[in-house]
Amino acid sequence: MKIRKITSADIDALSQISQDTFIETFGSQNSSADTKKYLEERMGTKILLSELTNGKSTFYFIELQDQVVGYVKINTYEDYILLQRIYILRKYQERGYGQKLLSHVIAIATDEKKDYIELGVWEENIQAIRFYQKNQFQKIGEHDFVLGNDIQTDYTMRLNLAQ
Repeated sequence: MKIRKITSADIDALSQISQDTFIETFGSQNSSADTKKYLEERMGTKILLSELTNGKSTFYFIELQDQVVGYVKINTYEDYILLQRIYILRKYQERGYGQKLLSHVIAIATDEKKDYIELGVWEENIQAIRFYQKNQFQKIGEHDFVLGNDIQTDYTMRLNLAQ
């Protein structure tokens, strides 16, 4: 198992795993029209390449024997990191890969002396909420998340790192 930074040469693989994991995770809970619109707007190669090269976003693959099993996207700000996405293919879940990616993000934030890590998680994604709570993230608020034409509620969660 290895974690590696994604480059523009990986853009097709990033788009594919982004779409596959999103559909696996949320496809059955949302309309196909809303899911399709979201994927087109947020996970196509053009938008992902733009995010990858914007200087603020960084993506990492987690690979098992050269097979991409998941990824994480972070946005770095002056005093915190926004954990924007962490997805693992369903058949590789419950094996500790999500924990490895989260630990990698925490290590980056610690090395860069960030005060906290913040994220948004859908209020109905109970498994993810429990995962973040287990890792000491606390709910600090809520915000709207637009998926296609559907306005949903995400919990804002934070892990404080500052001593």
